[in-house]
Amino acid sequence: MNRIAGYELDQLIAEFRVNGFVVFDDLIRQSTLDLIQEAWTPLRDGDIERQGPNPVRGWGRYNVRVPFRRPFVDSNIFEHPALVAFLQEILGRAYVWPHFDSNVPLPGTGYQRWHRDGMSSPFPGIRTPT
Repeated sequence: MNRIAGYELDQLIAEFRVNGFVVFDDLIRQSTLDLIQEAWTPLRDGDIERQGPNPVRGWGRYNVRVPFRRPFVDSNIFEHPALVAFLQEILGRAYVWPHFDSNVPLPGTGYQRWHRDGMSSPFPGIRTPT
């Protein structure tokens, strides 16, 4: 097994290839999550209000862009050796993180099926793995 910073990388990659997603348990400290939540709530609520009662994605389904700044972008997360190794293995060494956003479905909306959010790809005509 290829163990990096406490994570079994080979196992995570295998899980991703089977399930289409993977969870890095305990990657983010609770104190960091608390800071993110505190900053996120007014940002989310303000954007939902701005988009109004009938957003583009339909009633109760909002998309909120997350700013590329602290506390949302933290080097302890984005530069974590296990996460970087995982992303390089799945996406290639020159992967790009072109946008950072959140889908916010309100209570009463249905579930979305797994899908690719690739409309704003920096590489037109190339479908990324996820």
